[in-house]
This record gives sequence, C-alpha cells and structure tokens, in this order.
Amino acid sequence: MVKFRTISAIFENVKVETTKEKKVKFAWTLKPDLDQIRFFKIKYGTEPGKYTKEVITYEKTEIKEETQYAWYIPNIPVGEYFSTIIALDKDKKDTPVTSGEQTFTITLD
Repeated sequence: MVKFRTISAIFENVKVETTKEKKVKFAWTLKPDLDQIRFFKIKYGTEPGKYTKEVITYEKTEIKEETQYAWYIPNIPVGEYFSTIIALDKDKKDTPVTSGEQTFTITLD
C-alpha cells in the first residue's frame, strides 16, 4: 500500500518590487511553514499564465529575511511581467502549493 502525504500551505504577503539596482525582489511568507517545503521556483513571463522563464531559489533556510523569504532576479528587460511562485520539496520537485499570479513592471527610470 502506498501512502501519499498531502502538502497544504498558503503563500501570504506576496510582494514583487523593483530595486534601484534594476533587480526584481520577490518576498513572501508561508503559512504554515512546513518542513517538506525546502526550495521555491519563481516563474515569469510577458503573458498572463505563460511563464517562459524560471529560477529556483537556494534552500529556504538561506533566503529567510526575518519573518519572510526573499529572492532577487537581476537583469530582467523593460516590460510588464506576470509571475508565480511554486513551493518545491527536498528533491526540487513541484508541490501543489503556489502563490497565484502577480504582475510587475520594469521601467527605464
């Protein structure tokens, strides 16, 4: 008999902002902060629901800033983007825990 463990958590306080250094900062909290979730994948693209680029964070213990997790992506070209964050397990496999879609814009200023 095979037993499957359900992973159930919620992304909260998801914020996406651009920095003066032209990086995009993703920040969020995870409730509950489960041990089974070890990494995160940030997917983004220029069309809603179509994410053509992705990055995987370091292990979550390395990206924690006080009470939230944070990850920076440099060198994203000017434009409007759509993104989502996916929680990953210890083997960097997707879990069903996702942030939903966020939008952000990179400008020339």
